[in-house]
Amino acid sequence: MKLGFVVALCAILLPMAFGQSSLSTSPEAAFVSPDRYTNAFFGFSLPLPQESNFHIAQVKSPRGEHYLFALGREEGNTTLVISAKQMNSGDAQQLMRAAPLVSLHGRDFGRGISDQKTPEGRVWKAIYLTVLDGYLLEINIQSLDSNMAKKLEDCVEQVRFFDPADRKSTR
Repeated sequence: MKLGFVVALCAILLPMAFGQSSLSTSPEAAFVSPDRYTNAFFGFSLPLPQESNFHIAQVKSPRGEHYLFALGREEGNTTLVISAKQMNSGDAQQLMRAAPLVSLHGRDFGRGISDQKTPEGRVWKAIYLTVLDGYLLEINIQSLDSNMAKKLEDCVEQVRFFDPADRKSTR
């Protein structure tokens, strides 16, 4: 997992070292370390699980949607996916408010938690929705392991927001 983080981090930081500033103008603009994901475009950061068997997953975005980051773990068929979809703020607010609201460090999120029996076992799911600058930000968790799903929920609920122009406040 550490090698994957180093490779991803280098792929993100090298263009910056050579003066390419397009990174911060894309929703996918992010920094990944072994313990944290930070999105420079939207201005948020969240801790990552410390279990060593997670890997960064490659996910292709459908048209009009941005997959920002994904983690996967074979054990328990566990995934955490962060995506954003540009949309009318009113529509985004309506979607966010369709689920019970929870405040995470001063920002409202719609949060849905469920479990469903499947042929593979009981699947635990959580979804967090918030509106950021004309985008609906969505964080999805899915796992056959209820304990791991809870650990990922704990990571999401430690999300911190910052002004993307102020790079010093990401912790």
